[in-house]
Amino acid sequence: MNSISNPAHRARAQGRPWGWIFLGLLALFPLWLLLWRGAYHAPLWLDEVNYFLYALDWGVRESAPGTPVTGLQGWLYCMFSYSNLLMPYLAGLKIVGIDWRTAPELILHVPSIAAFLFTSFLAGRLLGRRSPWDAVLMTATISSIPLFQYYAFEGKIYSLAALAALGYLAMALRCIEGPTAKNLLLTAAAGAVLPYLHVWSALYLAAVPLFGLVEWRRRRASFGAAIRLAATSIPGIGMAALQVFFLKTAFAYQTKLQFSRFLDPWSLAQGVTRGLWSGPNHQPPPLPSSLAIAGGALFWVLVAGCIFHLFRGKPAKKERLVLLASISVLGFLLVSGSLVEGFIFGRYEAPLMLAPILAIAALPRLGRRAGLAGLLLLGLLSMPWTLQRIAGKSTTRAMIQEVRRSGDRGSEAILARFYHRWDPLHRYTAYFYAQLLPPSWIAVDYPPLDPVGSDHMLFGNVVRTPKSWRLLQKPHNPALAAWAEERRLQGLWVLSPVTEDLPGLERILVKAGFSRRSRKLFRGHPDSWLLHYRRFRPLEKQPDSPREMKLFP
Repeated sequence: MNSISNPAHRARAQGRPWGWIFLGLLALFPLWLLLWRGAYHAPLWLDEVNYFLYALDWGVRESAPGTPVTGLQGWLYCMFSYSNLLMPYLAGLKIVGIDWRTAPELILHVPSIAAFLFTSFLAGRLLGRRSPWDAVLMTATISSIPLFQYYAFEGKIYSLAALAALGYLAMALRCIEGPTAKNLLLTAAAGAVLPYLHVWSALYLAAVPLFGLVEWRRRRASFGAAIRLAATSIPGIGMAALQVFFLKTAFAYQTKLQFSRFLDPWSLAQGVTRGLWSGPNHQPPPLPSSLAIAGGALFWVLVAGCIFHLFRGKPAKKERLVLLASISVLGFLLVSGSLVEGFIFGRYEAPLMLAPILAIAALPRLGRRAGLAGLLLLGLLSMPWTLQRIAGKSTTRAMIQEVRRSGDRGSEAILARFYHRWDPLHRYTAYFYAQLLPPSWIAVDYPPLDPVGSDHMLFGNVVRTPKSWRLLQKPHNPALAAWAEERRLQGLWVLSPVTEDLPGLERILVKAGFSRRSRKLFRGHPDSWLLHYRRFRPLEKQPDSPREMKLFP
């Protein structure tokens, strides 16, 4: 019998629920290994802090996107979906007396970790075939893929979007088994959630109507059945259209960020495959090329096997849905992604790359088990590099911890510099670790020494315009000295990526009356310097020129 979930096996499993639970826990051993190695301590970085601030204070989200946010936009735009989900979660923690400050990384990562756990377990439970070992292999495979692992330990929407995609496919399978009004309505509701969580997840909405059309054309289903199945995607398509409208109007600035060139499908396919095994491509350390090549080759061999089995094999009806949906989602990704500038980030692909992995469950037994075992093995071999990526998401926490150990909170401040013009990483993460976590420092920002990436930049409760940094680029400008004098500062800690203009910064600080006392390199994302400056004492001889300060090479 060629069904994805064998009825006889399902009946036996229902009589042994504890056996299923034990096998599920066993199959999740990659997740337990990550937790045991402390992946939940991964430092928060820019986007995670952004989403947290949007959930904590509605006024912050009104300023951050660069345009006023109305009530409808704030609740329905996918950029704020994770923040909206965090709001009741944080409120619940407060009711039971849990302060998120006690373990901020763990507490803010819990929703993503839980979504990753349920996605892995439910994929095996729903798509396991004749033997429980199929479910074990599927569960373990999904929980070992580097792309899914990385985003399981980020306080962002992508693990939840992958779980929602799995739920949508599960509801579509129910419609195939019994197209009742209840099943059709639940499928439509699940489809509407997908674009709200992440707009690219709308690609799943095109796969299910396509399946109904193919079944009707092959005379396997009536025209009415195809229409009913297609109708379930209407709410989701409406939600996707609303997201596009927001992007093109109120949040148009996001579509103008020049992250990349337009990519041809071949280049995008290479990037998607590399991202599946490496996670974020910009994040060090790089995965060994041998593992990346082997993983990519096996992935495309399995995709080719799924295509062949769909057209030349004799899969059952539910298997045809999983195969066609998974292959079409991957195809839509490569076609639409190559038409949209800036589509290079692995996080956008994470919910979509779940589909071709699920399709392997529909292959014949030998190919299915060999493919899943191969992916599982490569995922486990990649885990040391995945762990390093998770642990090195941001260098800010380690630097702030060093400041807390060695600094004087009463007379020193922190100046956090950009990572890129459009990515003020240290500004936001320094604000989180030094201001929101007690004891807070008197200042985590000074009128910026760097250009900002949009019309204005929110930091804390202060909005600064580009004009405020241009004056400070002049080495002789006295504003820095006046600011330090006003706050009676004796010291300054600088968090600066190694790519920034450190000699230029130091000349400004020297003219403002500061002398560097120490510097320490922190490896991670990005590699950064932590520099400590002290103001000249009245009796100290001030340097005659910045050259005496031994500037950076």
